[in-house]
Amino acid sequence: GEGKRKPKAETSVSTAPVQPHFQLCVLKAGRAPVAADLARAYVAVPVLRPAAAIKPLGRLAPQDVAGHTLVPGRWVPRAGILVAFRMKDSGLEPRVPRGAMALVDLRPWPVEKLTNRLAAVWIRDKGLRLRQIVRQPSGRYLAQSLASGNRGSFPFRPEHGDRIVGRLKGVVAPL
Repeated sequence: GEGKRKPKAETSVSTAPVQPHFQLCVLKAGRAPVAADLARAYVAVPVLRPAAAIKPLGRLAPQDVAGHTLVPGRWVPRAGILVAFRMKDSGLEPRVPRGAMALVDLRPWPVEKLTNRLAAVWIRDKGLRLRQIVRQPSGRYLAQSLASGNRGSFPFRPEHGDRIVGRLKGVVAPL
């Protein structure tokens, strides 16, 4: 015989304003999302200006923050300090597109722990860059570009003011 069909639940997509420049699409099933749902699911991460990358955390001022971006809460490391930088550099394209926001864990990382990993580095006279840290046979380190032809690779020289800003944890692609 013919079975009875269950009525479909009403499902629609609504747009909830979270910040003036950011619209979040929320799938709802018969009810409007409440602020507590959004607070559990997303975390506001500060977007720092590139010049703030070399400042100690205790010295950051309100003018060092360009804005905030929302990321899923599960992206935030438990003991980490997560910030974002809008990247104009294209050294990691296509993995990190130009204009993307790089999510960086600002915990102190020794360069040895970041070998063959992606990191935000401050290169003297070049500024903030995203690069892969590579150990050369000589024992020195290189902040290597992933772009074809290795253009944009720099020797990493802490004695000249170069420093590790943090480990790259994720990327928010430009809209």
